[in-house]
This record gives sequence, C-alpha cells and structure tokens, in this order.
Amino acid sequence: MAVPAVKAYFNYAGLNRLSPEIAAACHAADERFQRMLLSLAGIDEYNAQMARTRKSVARLMRLETDAPDRIFLVPNATTGLSLLLQDLLAELGTDRIAVTSDQEHPAVERVLARAESRGVRIGRIGGTSQDEFIGRLSALCANGGVGLVVLSQVSYKDGRILPIARIAEQLAPARVPLIVDGNQAVGHVPVEFPAHGCVAYVFSGHKWLRAPMGTGAVVLDPDFWRRRRSAALGMLNDFQNGTLSYLGMVGLEVGCEIAATSLAGRIAQLDQVRRKVITALGDLPIVKRPDWNGPMAPGITALLLPEERPSQELTERMLSRHGVAVKAFVPPELPNEVRISWEMSTTDAEIDLLRKALRAELG
Repeated sequence: MAVPAVKAYFNYAGLNRLSPEIAAACHAADERFQRMLLSLAGIDEYNAQMARTRKSVARLMRLETDAPDRIFLVPNATTGLSLLLQDLLAELGTDRIAVTSDQEHPAVERVLARAESRGVRIGRIGGTSQDEFIGRLSALCANGGVGLVVLSQVSYKDGRILPIARIAEQLAPARVPLIVDGNQAVGHVPVEFPAHGCVAYVFSGHKWLRAPMGTGAVVLDPDFWRRRRSAALGMLNDFQNGTLSYLGMVGLEVGCEIAATSLAGRIAQLDQVRRKVITALGDLPIVKRPDWNGPMAPGITALLLPEERPSQELTERMLSRHGVAVKAFVPPELPNEVRISWEMSTTDAEIDLLRKALRAELG
C-alpha cells in the first residue's frame, strides 16, 4: 500500500521535526560517544551528559539550581505521568475524589479510567474561561473531598491555557497535590514550576522542544514524594541508573537551552503564523471553534465538526487526496474535532493548501 506524500504538515503538536541545531548536536555527540561506549570513559560521559541535561531542564523551569533530587529523565512523558498518577491513585480512598479537566490526553485518561474501574471517583470539569474553570474547581474543593488534581497546562485538544500557578496556589492550603502535564506547554509557552501546591510537572521533548522521540523529564517536589516513601520515586531513580538514550539526553539538553533563550521570539513567530491560519480558515462551512474565551497557545487551533462528519474520516481524506496532515480525535477521544498545529517555518503556500483541502472536503 502506497504511503501518501505529505505536502503540508499541521501536526507539530503531535511530533515535531528535529531542529537543525539539535540534529547537529546529536550527530556530533554520536561520533564522540561511539568512540567510548560503556567503557569507563563512556560511563563518565554518560553521567556527565545526564547532569548537563538536568541543568538545562532546571534553567528552562526557572529553578535556581540543577536540583538533582528534583529532576528525573524518563523515556517519555507518558511513563512519568503513569508512574506518578498510579502511585497517588492507589492511596485515594472512596471518600476522596481525583479531579481533572475535560481536556486531558489519553495518557492521563487511561490511568484515570483504570482507577475508576476500581471504584476511585473521578471528577472532570470544564469551563469557557480560566476564571470559570477555577470557580468550578473551587466548588469541588469546598467540601474537602478532593484528594488529587491532574491537569494539562496547555490543552492538547485545542491549545487553551489553564492558569496552573493560580490553581496550585489555590490547592496548597488544603495540601491537595497537583500534577501538571506540560507536554504541550514546554517550548511553546512560558513555564515555571509553581512555588506551592504542585508536586510534579512532566513533559516530553519531541513536541515543541523539537528534540528526539523517547525523551522526557519529570520535575518533582522531592519532600512530598519522600514523605510518602513513594514507589514511583524509586522507579524514577532506577531510570537514572539505566540506559536512557545518550543522544536523546543531548537533544533534550539543547532543546531546553534553545527554548530558555529564545522563547519570546518563538512565541511571536508562532503568533504571526496563527493569525494567517485563523484568517484562512475563518469562513469554513459547518465548523466552529471550541468555546473558550481565555488565553490560547500560539501554535494550536481546532475545528469542531458535526457528528455526522467524523473527524477521522476527514483527516484520512485530507492526507490521501491532498497531502495535508492534521490531527483527528479518534473515539473515545472527544469532541469530534480536527486539531491543526504549525511551526514557525510553516509557509503561506502550506496554509493555502490546508484551506483548499478543508474546503474541498467540507464543501
């Protein structure tokens, strides 16, 4: 079966290309490491690279030091999120509820669904603005029954931004732990580990950081996890003693360094592309924008489709007939939606091809 040629790629929120700087750094590191491998010199270099990568994560997250007891490298964000969530959910009694948003990725939803099947209560909340969302979270917390909150800083569905710092501050007095999925945030919008209330922030490298696949990091409040004698903390430590990808660590380091020094310019360029995309898609038939009146990330938008027009079928036709790659939300993912995401390098010609493909398939 022939693989369709991709003429215009609009799924950078799913998988981004390696940046030229990261590709060059990985190539140079590969040549260097191949001469050492796991000799004594190679082991020293492997450990030194892990330390360098941790420091780059600390700078990006605006931590004062490299904080080796706070930063853990993982094969991907899904692994980190799963370990931490399962640890906390296992201790959540029937009198407590785990709260999340209606915007979470399947990596989070799958863990929550398994816990729900065991009797753990899950509360999913939404809203049309940051204030409305916080109001609904406050209402759930008012009776003291919330035992855990897990949220994405930036929605993978449509790019809406949740006020993580405000939420963490709200949860801190009640000592409700907050886990943040930062996959769509890091390298895309300003990030910072909240000073209070947040017990873990998890992200991957292969999206907005433009690092290799198989990379990710977990930033922890170490005191919280040590007090619990957490099994997840032990497993995260095991990863640091294993064989994570050396080249992956190099790529993640460079990606974090670039993002830490150039994020403002990157956001401005993504915003320029965003205005062009929104204008080009402004008069599409039978679609609407998600109902959100708050801040949006600069590299993502979404189109809601009527139920009789399944998003998966639309995206398959767009790729096979027009060479345009976008993201469909495949059931049980909701809503029936097409996500469109771009890079700074996205051209006017690609945007025009996107517009023509959507009009041809929706018209």
